[in-house]
Amino acid sequence: MNADLLPRQVAVIFDLDGTLVDSEPHCARTWDELARELGTALPTAGPVGATVDARVRMMEHRTGISAEQIHSMYWGRLEACFRKALRPLARTYALACQLRTAGAPVAIASNSRRERVDRTIEIALPELLGVPSIAADEVAHPKPAPDLFLRAATHLGIEPHDCLVVEDSDIGMAAARAAGMMTLRVHH
Repeated sequence: MNADLLPRQVAVIFDLDGTLVDSEPHCARTWDELARELGTALPTAGPVGATVDARVRMMEHRTGISAEQIHSMYWGRLEACFRKALRPLARTYALACQLRTAGAPVAIASNSRRERVDRTIEIALPELLGVPSIAADEVAHPKPAPDLFLRAATHLGIEPHDCLVVEDSDIGMAAARAAGMMTLRVHH
């Protein structure tokens, strides 16, 4: 039998925030509360899917508090909020779980930092514990660069053109296309 006729293995790489969990409202509310507490206006939000680093730097400039302190304050509040209210987005979470159960290669690629990725999965996506995940602070260039998705494909041992990315943001879609991957846009 000709090996070219066999079906190829396809990996599915999921974005995290806005795709597997509905975290954006919690993040926006937490930023707003922190900005008010620090006596400054909320920095203009970046595009959906962007890292928080630009917002942290703006807050640092406006308040004189170090970026790491601001990030720590933000994350502490956000993690507490997540523990109370973060829930998975049912359809995409169910899809990821079904694919994993069926033995398909599955990974998560997020523009969030490692600590947040791990806590998010632990809190809201327990059936995906152990699924390979790549965080923004583990690559040279986060989304919209393709680095996160390319690293996920390498980790799974799958060629980029054999990967399907499930995303909710323009930034993530651009990154997946730049990586040469198939894309599926979700709207919740």
